[in-house]
Amino acid sequence: LGVIGAAGYYINGTLKEKEFRAANAAYAKLILNPKDEQAKAELKQKDPSLYALYEFKRAVDNNDTNALKSLANEQIDPLLKDIVKSQINEPSGQILSSYKAVIRGYELMKENKIDEAKNEFKKVPLNSQLQSIVKNLEHYQGNAK
Repeated sequence: LGVIGAAGYYINGTLKEKEFRAANAAYAKLILNPKDEQAKAELKQKDPSLYALYEFKRAVDNNDTNALKSLANEQIDPLLKDIVKSQINEPSGQILSSYKAVIRGYELMKENKIDEAKNEFKKVPLNSQLQSIVKNLEHYQGNAK
């Protein structure tokens, strides 16, 4: 059973490595020739998130909101999807909304609107990695002394 498990693990790793290399090759072809539809299709099939990242940059450079909206509906990495949604001003996931709350709170603290800033900081979940920044900003009220 252990030998079968080890063999399966090895085969799975080899297949993932092959997919990874094929996706990278397709990406390299697209960088050299953005009109290569075959490379585009292969990249989308082998690594949808890398494809989405390629299309995201192209859409942002061309200010193509329709392409961004299309990417927001793809089955891609959740954080990447949140970034795409944020770019088109759609509600994004918890990570980016927490980040935005910290930035808004910090800006309010710089304007000496402490109570409003604290209300923004309350939007950051207690288990967020941003909580340490929030606590420091609340403690020092945004001022380095």
